[in-house]
Amino acid sequence: MTSSPLSNSLKVSPDQIKKLHTTIQTFEKKLLNSVEQGETAGMAVGIMSRDQVYYSKGIGVKRLGFSDPITESSLFQLASVSKPISATVLALLQKAGLCSFKDHPGQYEPYLFKREIHKDLTLKNMLNHTSGLSYEGFEEMIESYIPMKDIREKLAKTLPLRKPGSYAEYNNVVYGFIGDIIRTLSKGSLQYSFENYLFRPLKMDRACLGFPALLEAADRAYPHMENVMGSLTPADHYSHSYYIFPASAGVNTSLDDLIRFIQLYLGKYPHLISPDELKPLYTPTIQSQEVFDCHEDPRGFVNEVWYGLGWLILNIGKERVVFHTGWLNGFRNFIGFLPDHDIGIVILTNTDKKSVQNLGLEFLYQYLEE
Repeated sequence: MTSSPLSNSLKVSPDQIKKLHTTIQTFEKKLLNSVEQGETAGMAVGIMSRDQVYYSKGIGVKRLGFSDPITESSLFQLASVSKPISATVLALLQKAGLCSFKDHPGQYEPYLFKREIHKDLTLKNMLNHTSGLSYEGFEEMIESYIPMKDIREKLAKTLPLRKPGSYAEYNNVVYGFIGDIIRTLSKGSLQYSFENYLFRPLKMDRACLGFPALLEAADRAYPHMENVMGSLTPADHYSHSYYIFPASAGVNTSLDDLIRFIQLYLGKYPHLISPDELKPLYTPTIQSQEVFDCHEDPRGFVNEVWYGLGWLILNIGKERVVFHTGWLNGFRNFIGFLPDHDIGIVILTNTDKKSVQNLGLEFLYQYLEE
């Protein structure tokens, strides 16, 4: 465990520090209880501002039946938490003058969206799930390990149901082809692209792409599922079909790395990319009932739900909660931040239970309440 003393950072006043200290104490009890009650085998949790890490801790074990503990450097499958990371890499490529979110994807990958009906499609539409293409049939192809060439052929034949930009429908395949565009723009492998533009500059030392890279890591969390008795048990294997689209769901990383990633959005590394250049990624672009249906709001706080570019946004009155979740069999993850309050949180868990993932939103709601 590492935990920095609660001290003043860029925007946090002494009163806010005191409030945050109280909130973290209450929140930690929920975290410990989740492990003790068998909600998860283990988790890695961080709470940070731009300049401080207020809480950073591994709780529980990597694998039930073994004593090896979760640490801040343990590798987790991120699943869809990969999406804001990929969007950030693309934003860095835009900053370098290599592309614009307004560009048609076919400028960089000629096989993508060649038909006249796709002429108005942009990179922005891929990032905020407004391509107009339905996800139906594609998820089944991914989970059945259908070869990439067959997925590309189906995509080429699929007609949009709506005009680009008019409706949001979550689509792992369309988003996944962002990876091909990043690869082309950076003129290297996708691992090289992510390392060169984001991982190395941020010192995200454990971050990597792909299933083999996960298996090569000695310090990694193992997936857990509920058995027929309702108890957690180690899964027989890692879920790995979605690694076919690393930009959608193929990043592996640790708590330490994601703390740095959230601090990037809180303004700590303006030499890499400024807050103003990142802000369009978490600016609401289109409302989505789909997001609202997937995330609980037991207190009735949320009045609007939006897609940004690689991020999801909840509006609570005048406040914004920016976040993304990730789910694969055996893992549930959450990253989020309050851009107007200089506070963020990361929760990585090696279990399949949504209740643990929801702790991230609970913390941010509680912070806004107090």
